[in-house]
Amino acid sequence: MRFNICIFVICSLCLITLLLSCCSAFKYKESGEDIDTEAVEGFYSEVVSSFEENVSTAQEETILLFIEGDEETSEIIYEKYIKGEEVQGVILTQDNVVFAIAKEITDEAGNKQHIIDLGFDEVGKKLFEESTTHLYQYGGEISIWYNGECISSPTVQAPLTDGRVMISGNLTEESAKELAEKLDGKK
Repeated sequence: MRFNICIFVICSLCLITLLLSCCSAFKYKESGEDIDTEAVEGFYSEVVSSFEENVSTAQEETILLFIEGDEETSEIIYEKYIKGEEVQGVILTQDNVVFAIAKEITDEAGNKQHIIDLGFDEVGKKLFEESTTHLYQYGGEISIWYNGECISSPTVQAPLTDGRVMISGNLTEESAKELAEKLDGKK
């Protein structure tokens, strides 16, 4: 939804700039002065370039959602959320993430594993605790969606009350660092 608003604002600003430029051109024509076509073309090139850059930046916005349900069920919720529709089941968003840190841990068998330690703000902590407490009662899942891809869909093994989550899987040191940077909003 933020993406749609951003695109609307950018398009509106470009349209206003274009209209103002046209008005200026008509004033020159009425006064009999010659219009500097090179300056106008340069101006339009700058506007178009700025517009393309802003759209590109808006499209790179991180969309991170924690959604109740398995991957299949949560995909429907994710798609509706992206379209700006009102949905139930979204637990947390990128706004609730305080930190995401790539770490290497050693399990009980001595195997090293790369994980991401993810922390939430106070609102996120409370919402995540409520959701995991509810889902734990019947072995429910939480799907973690990142920019249109379900990156994990674990079964809730216990209520998570401390506002932190460990994301694990087949992560390499590089992929863990890269994902942590994205989740933390640094990339």
